[in-house]
Amino acid sequence: MKVLQKYQDKITEEIEKHGLKRKVQILEQELKRDDYDGKEFSIQLNKIDAEVTSIMLLAEKKCSNIHMLSCRHDWSPELKFALLNLRHAKRHIRQIKQDQTLLEDDYCEKLKLAYENRRKWRRTCKEAKASSKELRESFLEELANHLAEQRETLAANELKQLLRYEEQRKKARRIRNVLKGKNRRLLTSIEIPDIDAYSINEKNITDFSHLNIQTIWNKLLVRNGSDVKTWERIDDRETLEKVIIEWQTLYFGQSKNTPLASKRWEEKLNNDEFQNEVLEDKISWENEEEERETIEFLHAMRRVKNVKEVPFVYSYQQFRNMIKKTKENKTASPSGRHWGHYKALIEMEDDTMLHIIFKIMNMLMKSGEILHRYSKVSITLLEKDTGSPKIHRLRPVCIVEAELNCIAKHHWSRELMKHVERENTITDDQYGGRRGRQAQSAVINKLMYYNIQHQIAEEAVFIDKDARSCFDRLIPQLVAIENTKLGSVRKAGKYMVDILDSQKLHFRTGHGLTEMCEFYVRRKSHRD
Repeated sequence: MKVLQKYQDKITEEIEKHGLKRKVQILEQELKRDDYDGKEFSIQLNKIDAEVTSIMLLAEKKCSNIHMLSCRHDWSPELKFALLNLRHAKRHIRQIKQDQTLLEDDYCEKLKLAYENRRKWRRTCKEAKASSKELRESFLEELANHLAEQRETLAANELKQLLRYEEQRKKARRIRNVLKGKNRRLLTSIEIPDIDAYSINEKNITDFSHLNIQTIWNKLLVRNGSDVKTWERIDDRETLEKVIIEWQTLYFGQSKNTPLASKRWEEKLNNDEFQNEVLEDKISWENEEEERETIEFLHAMRRVKNVKEVPFVYSYQQFRNMIKKTKENKTASPSGRHWGHYKALIEMEDDTMLHIIFKIMNMLMKSGEILHRYSKVSITLLEKDTGSPKIHRLRPVCIVEAELNCIAKHHWSRELMKHVERENTITDDQYGGRRGRQAQSAVINKLMYYNIQHQIAEEAVFIDKDARSCFDRLIPQLVAIENTKLGSVRKAGKYMVDILDSQKLHFRTGHGLTEMCEFYVRRKSHRD
């Protein structure tokens, strides 16, 4: 709680120092003008947001100065006791300097004693660090005697076992530091088909290389790698990052051969008049025969008459509730504004900082502007099969800013889903993402159909169609039109498309972050 209070005090102090409240009020007044300068407004809004981020990170840094034993010194109760007392001595000096009620004579006397006490514990710490190995051995001997009494064994045997554990821990720590680096849970290597996994005919192709990403893709595409017996592991950072970026480019670009992913259709789908034609089912076609599949698809996107619209708004109380319900350890925010910051802010009596963050979000939703922070996305690759990081069995997880998650979760996952349930404009065949339903219910229904057909002993044919990587092949403009069809205001869809269009990304591995990629994965497929 002391750390939390220190964080909150620092936030309050920095808000006053930077005058953030006044700056936000000026921008709010500017936004109300009909002739405001959008470019200048965006610049000032990004500046304020950068100041907010720097204040939050500074406050976190100021209160996260945790005194930990250096890895150069072995732990022992004596060393821990000396370090704690040294910390208390330093704190006592700060308290005396801040006490305004002390008289001059008392102040000087107390400060002199406090300095002597600090010197004493500094000497003790220095001595404890110098003899840390001997103190550690003494601690282990006492622990061995205690265990021997409890277990009724020999103290020498217990000490021998403890020393063996000690050596194993040190070796394991050194190995982890070498193999895993700082980010121990992240991807540090990948597996690709070995050169021996390719047939002679495959090797005879011009410019064949088993490291070529198109060659790997073609090998794994047909049978999903089930026919590959031997795999080559890549752990070199440069090669690893190159292969990952090239593979993900191909993976997220699978829709490039579909009818609506061409340059011509991208321009059409971005046009407001054409979107109205789609929603009203009044498109004029030049060649209906050639575009038959496209016509059928867009015909299904006509809007239901008299459908009510879901406004693109977000209240302060809804923002607070979202923070309360979100787990603090949930990964978010490449900029460092993780959920722990927001959890601390809602506990403050003076919620000025949280109001400032909410007002920035509100101005963004009204103006359609995009923060520079929203354009940076971090992608973490998770192994689908633990311990087997095969290139085609990695699950990409996009990490975006916490406020962006709040907006998306509120508008699309909650308000729009509630709306389509009320208006009954959602197909009954959808199970996932709906209240009272589960995605596995579709599988249970299929099994029931099989059982019924088996019991009545009649012939039947079941056809399953599964779109490969369907959620990673969505075209944002089509998603926006579909949302508008279901009742979302057009502003929300346009904001979503603009954000996706502006985003650049980097991949996070055990070796660190890759360089920022110059493409957005969900848009790469329909850009020439």
